[in-house]
Order: sequence, then structure tokens, then C-alpha cells
Amino acid sequence: MGSKDRLDAIVERVGDVQTATLVKAVPEPHAFTYELKWDGYRILGVKAGAAVRLVSRKRQDYTKEMASVARDVATVDADECVLDGEVCALDERGVPSFQLLQNRTRRRSSLVYFVFDLLWLDGEDLRGRPIEERRKLLEQVVLGVNRKGSIVISSASEGDPRAILALACERGLEGIVAKRKGSTYSAGKKPTWLKVKCRARQEFAVIGYLPLMETRDAVGGLLLGVKDSPSGPLHYAGKVGTGFDEKTRVALAKMLEPDRVAQPVVKDVPRFDDIARHVKPRLVAEVEFTEWTEGGHIRHPSFQGLREDKTPDECVKEAPRESASPSTSTRAKKNEDRPEVLGVSISNPSRVLTPTGVTKLELARYYEAVGEHMLPHVKGRPLTLVRWAEGKETEKGGVYLRHAKAWGPDVLRRVKIREKTKLGEYLVADTVAALVGLAQMDILEIHTWSSRADDVEHPDRVVFDLDPAPDVPWKEVVRAAKLVRERLEALGLESWVKTTGGKGLHVLVPLVPEADWDECLGFTRAFAQMMVRDDPKRFVAAVPKHVRSGRILVDYLRNNRTNTSVAAYSTRARPKAPVSVPIAWDELTADLRSDAWNIHTVVDRLRRQRKDPWAGYFRARQRLPRAAR
Repeated sequence: MGSKDRLDAIVERVGDVQTATLVKAVPEPHAFTYELKWDGYRILGVKAGAAVRLVSRKRQDYTKEMASVARDVATVDADECVLDGEVCALDERGVPSFQLLQNRTRRRSSLVYFVFDLLWLDGEDLRGRPIEERRKLLEQVVLGVNRKGSIVISSASEGDPRAILALACERGLEGIVAKRKGSTYSAGKKPTWLKVKCRARQEFAVIGYLPLMETRDAVGGLLLGVKDSPSGPLHYAGKVGTGFDEKTRVALAKMLEPDRVAQPVVKDVPRFDDIARHVKPRLVAEVEFTEWTEGGHIRHPSFQGLREDKTPDECVKEAPRESASPSTSTRAKKNEDRPEVLGVSISNPSRVLTPTGVTKLELARYYEAVGEHMLPHVKGRPLTLVRWAEGKETEKGGVYLRHAKAWGPDVLRRVKIREKTKLGEYLVADTVAALVGLAQMDILEIHTWSSRADDVEHPDRVVFDLDPAPDVPWKEVVRAAKLVRERLEALGLESWVKTTGGKGLHVLVPLVPEADWDECLGFTRAFAQMMVRDDPKRFVAAVPKHVRSGRILVDYLRNNRTNTSVAAYSTRARPKAPVSVPIAWDELTADLRSDAWNIHTVVDRLRRQRKDPWAGYFRARQRLPRAAR
């Protein structure tokens, strides 16, 4: 029998792969080993003599497309073998990226074959052996001959599964897989393999799309379908409009156009003002999202890519089961109504925080997602907060809280600061969990002092708040911010800009903390008055609204002691929950808006962002000019 015939026979003999069952919580320690879950294509690497074949779980051949992996499979120390693993494309951080893998750039990307099982070796079917024996044989055939190749053995650990899951989530991976000790290999979804995900994620059938309004030749959002059971029909699961770059939007429109049909293929698709374009299900989209709604739709979805190895018939809603651990199951049921985010228990998770329109759990998960980006702007600073309180909202959307008193989760720190007549206690958020703790407190806006709690009398920044009257065009606000930058540069000061989530802009100047509050306030007052003096028709430094018509307020009072400004990445207590976002100066154009990003879109911006627009801000070592002081 020739090598190719042997390949065919082995592939036929091995059959289907084993898959993991999704569970809500990590299984109990000691009974399982734990591996990282890799984000790629499930591939069997089959070798027979000199012949090699890479096949997907549905027997699609990827040998040519993944030629570098195939060459390395040919080098393993066996005449015949079947490796089971996941082929991934690594991004510039060395983290698996499904988008890189599926969008045909994989030929130029670094492919890695993370192998975790050995199913066949030199004529012997190993699937009936315990997993520990299979892993030992796997190490023997791979290690030593592939040190610089693409094959990497996926490490199995017996450590704390919660710590391993936290590490996976921190690194941007999908989650973890738990495999029961002593278990054999059996095709299909089995309880001996369990998976826990950092985020909800699965495949959906593409049943239509909404064209991008600017151009009818690009996709604005995909309409998604899913089954409740393998034998059931597709139903509408929502739409996804983020996670695409411009090329992908155009490419998807071209791919979907031949599949157009006059009527939707499922019964419950919304009308979308008759602009939706319906298609026969052919493509499968991988989508990440936060949770399922009670109506069966996905919340906060983000497109990850197309699944070439899946069909629409396989798109079945993946509902997590309770863990195999009795203790874990009991705990999960007990806390079902109070999910935990970074260890913070979220009460009333489905309550909508008006006027934002987002739920409390959505807000907590938002801060979990942006926390590492937000923390440098918040850490160590006393906070003033805007809290949602039913029936007690102000016309601006919330109740302002300055003093901490005795409330707030333990993840928040409290500091005491001398005020005019008393000693005030303030909250400080030093960790991402603390930001989540603020969400648990129903905090809609996070405002920070311009000094830190450990040196409260010396600000480490000054802030210029450009607040336009309602009749001022946005382009004038952009011009004003750039003028502030030019005048600061003339004084030898570098500045950074961010949106406010409202209608204005903040220009910030980082400082070495040595000038006191009076000096910082005096400098910003003089600067604002100079701008008013030079162009009184455009600018005003007085706060009363009746003198601001047609002009921009250069608000310097943010630099008064105890006054605050909204923190970068904080949500605002306004409809759609807009967010204050740091931007680069070259992003500041007439096409941008101060409320350009909200809780639903800023995470996607950070995911695609290759360079920090505020790079250098926290390294700046500058002082107020002596003459100004």
C-alpha cells in the first residue's frame, strides 16, 4: 500500500475528533488537567511515510494552505501518526489571532500548530489509552525533532484552574480546556473534556446584511442566524456591526451578493426599514459577544472572522452547562442572579441604568474590558462620581457623589483629605477590579482630581475644558483645541487631547508635581483670559450661559482644588453611554465628534489600536514656565 493510500486509510479509521462541552465554571481541581484554549482551526496532522495531510474536523484539506506546518509534521519521529491540535496565526504580540488565520494573510503570518493529543502511532490506534499515556507518546514523537519548527505541545497543568483561566483571559486567549485524568479519546462532544471561555463566542449562519450607508457596496452589519438544537430551524440571533476593517466590509458584500434572495430565510428577522439584504445561508461567522438576551439575541457582538471549516447547519446555540464539580455547581446556582466580574459580585445585573440604556452587568464587563487602558488615568487619584439612583436623577442624568462615607466594595481604597471645614473621605480605584466595583455601585461617570492622593497639594496636570455653546459648529471646537496646543507649544509645553463624551474637548498638560493649586489655577486662568482677549468673538472665560452664545468656554476652573474632570474611558450619564476617549492630534478633524465612541464601540477601537495615541504622556517631565508661575 502506497503512502497516499495509507493516509486515506488512517484518516478513515480515526474518524471524527473529540470536542469539549461548554460549562459555566471551572471544574474541580485534582480530577482534571488544564490547557489553554487556542483560537484557530482544529487540524489533524496525518503522516504515513513521506506523505503528509492536514485535515479539518470536516475533512477539508489544508495541506497546501498550511505548507509550513505540513513540512514540520513530516519531521516527527514516527512512520505513521495522527496529531490532534489547533493551527493558529500569531499577531505581533505573539497571541493567536483568528482574523489573521481566516482572512488569507496566513500565508504571510507565523503559523503555529499547538498539538495536544496523539491518536495513532505506527499502526496502533491510541484512542483507547488513558490521556496521560497519549501525552507521553506525543512528547516522544515531537520533542527533539521540532525545536525550531511550527509544532508546539500545548502544556497541561494540574494547578489552580481559576488562576489558569485568569491568565488565559489576561493574555487575550479564548479560555481553558479541562480534560479528565485517565480518560480515553471518544469522537463527539463528551463530558470528559470541558471548556470555560473568557467571553461568549460561537459560530452563526450569515442570513443577510445591512449595507454601509456611505456606500452600498460594503457591509455595515451582518444578520445572524442560529439553531436552538441540531435538528431545529435557524432563527434570528441579532446583528454584528463591529470588528470589520474596510477591506473586509467590501469583500463580504461581494461574497454575499450572489446569495441574495427576495425574502428572509428565517421568520423572525426585523424589517430594518426595508434596507436589509437577505441571503441564503452559506457563510459562517465567528462572533464574540457578552451574553444572550432573554429574547434570544446576542449582546455587544464583535465579528472575529469567517469559519471556512464550519457549515450553517452546525450553527447551534452553545449553552453552558453546570460544571462536573458538585461544589462548583451548587455555588454557580447560588450565585446565578449575582454574576461575578473579576471577583466582584454584581447585584441586579439586568437592571438598566438610565439614561445610558445599558445594564449594570454590561457596565461592569465594559470596565473589565477597558480596565488596563483606563487604569493609568485613574490610579491613585481621588474620585468624584455620578451615580444612578432610581427616582433621584438630576436633569444631567445622575446624583453627584464626592465623599465615600461607608459605602463601596472592598476593592476600592479610601483616603482622607483635609477640606475647608472638615476631613473628607474619598474613594480611589487602584485596580481594574476597583473599576468594576464602581459599576457595582451604579456609577455612571468617574471624575478624577488633577493630583494624586499621595501628594494631593501638587497637581500633576492642568486641564483645559473647551465647552462650546449649542450653536457653535464642531469644526470651531477642533480649531480651538489646535490653537490651545499651538499656544502651549510656544510656552514649551506639550499637550494631549481627548473627547469628553459630551460636546467638547479636553486638552491636558502633564506636569512634574511641584506647583501648587493656586499656581496651576493662576496659569490656566491667565491662559484662558489671553485667548478671550485675543478673540472675544470666539472665546469666553465666564461660566454664565447667557454670555456664551456663539462662543466656546475655555473652562480653567477644572484646575481648582477639589474640582475634577471626567476620566479617560469613563462612560457618561447620557443616552447610548458615550465614552471619553484619548485620541491622537492627527485624529482630531471636522469629521470626528466628541461623542464618537460609546460603551459598545470603544472596545473594538482598543482591540484594533496598534499604537497608544497618548504614547509619551505619562513619561513627560515638564513644568509650568517660571514667568507664568
